[in-house]
Amino acid sequence: FPMVWSKKAEILTFGGAVSQTLDDNWNYRLEGAIQTGDKESRYTNAMEDMEAYGALTNLEYKFNDSHDSSAHIGYEYASGDDPDTDDIEQFDLLWAEWPRWSELYIYTYVPETMIAESTNLHRINLGHKFNPNKQWQICTDYHLLWADENPENTGIGISDSSKFRGQLITCWAKYRFSKKLWGHLLGEYFIPDNYYEKSNRDDAFFLRFNLEYAF
Repeated sequence: FPMVWSKKAEILTFGGAVSQTLDDNWNYRLEGAIQTGDKESRYTNAMEDMEAYGALTNLEYKFNDSHDSSAHIGYEYASGDDPDTDDIEQFDLLWAEWPRWSELYIYTYVPETMIAESTNLHRINLGHKFNPNKQWQICTDYHLLWADENPENTGIGISDSSKFRGQLITCWAKYRFSKKLWGHLLGEYFIPDNYYEKSNRDDAFFLRFNLEYAF
C-alpha cells in the first residue's frame, strides 16, 4: 500500500478552545476537535467514512522572578487508525503540519504519513524557559511519545505490538543582538523505543544555528 495517506478527502472538523489566566502565576489552554466525513483509504482507492479526535492542552506556571522564568506541562492527542475496522480513525492535522514542537521528529513520520503530519499520537510535554539577561532566552522541553494505534505488519520499520515511540529532548538558546539582528541555536535528541523495529531504532540528533536580520 502507499507509504503516505491520501489527501483526497472531504473532512468536517468541529472543535473549540478555552484559555484563562487564573492568577498572577497560573494560566491554561484547552483545545479539542472531532472530525467526520470521507477520506480515501490507504489500502484502496475507495472513499471510507472518517471519525477522528484530537486534543491539545497546556498548563503554565510563571515564577514572576527577575529572569521571567516559567514552567509548563502539556498533553497532545491525535487519534490513530484502527487496523481492525473499515473506517478511518486517524486525525488529520489539516493546517497544523509544520514543526510545532520539534524540528527533528517531523521526519520520522515519512514512513507512516508524510513530513510533519505528526498524528496517531499521545504526547506528554514538560518544559521550562527563562531569560538569563535581556539578550538571551533558554527554552528546554522533554517529551514522552506514544502511538495511539499500532498499524501492525506494515513492513515500514514499525513493530507489530508496542506503542511507545520514545523520548525527545529539545533546547533553544535564543539571542537578540539588536532590534534588527537576532539568532538561535537549536539542539534536539530523540531516543526511539519499541514502537520502531530494532533495525530502525537508532538515536537521532539535530543541531541548527540560525541568524536573521530585518531590514
